[in-house]
Amino acid sequence: MLQIQLFMYNWREGGRKKDLHPDSLTFPVKERCSCRTAQAVDHAVTECIQEGILREFLLSQRAEVTAMSIFEYDEEEEKRKLRETEYEFGREDGIKEGREEGREEGREEFRLLVRELLAQGRREELDRAVTEDGYLDQLLAEFGLDIRRQGEKE
Repeated sequence: MLQIQLFMYNWREGGRKKDLHPDSLTFPVKERCSCRTAQAVDHAVTECIQEGILREFLLSQRAEVTAMSIFEYDEEEEKRKLRETEYEFGREDGIKEGREEGREEGREEFRLLVRELLAQGRREELDRAVTEDGYLDQLLAEFGLDIRRQGEKE
């Protein structure tokens, strides 16, 4: 039994590829085909035959391959899978962005603290802040530089 892997492209979002049938063979389609599922499958099969991809098999089994591809497609299931995939992409992007912002805020807090401590001649406390657990947070709070807590107040 041959399984066909079709891809749906969202051309409005940079051509992101969505796998419609996992664990299956890929039929590459060179050009954009904005048509219904049956037409898209037929287009993919035709192009594979023209390119010599499984040519003999597709010529002899074209109707079965096309029917299986069309009837095994569950639009609601595919929409659900797409939503899950997009949610994961968004979640990963959000986590990455949050980490980047957190690092930047931390660098800014530390830079301001170092400036204040050096201006006040408190170099020993700067050394202690980088070696003693909890002392950095204590100094940030003393100088009102703890950006995390300021964000919670707003």
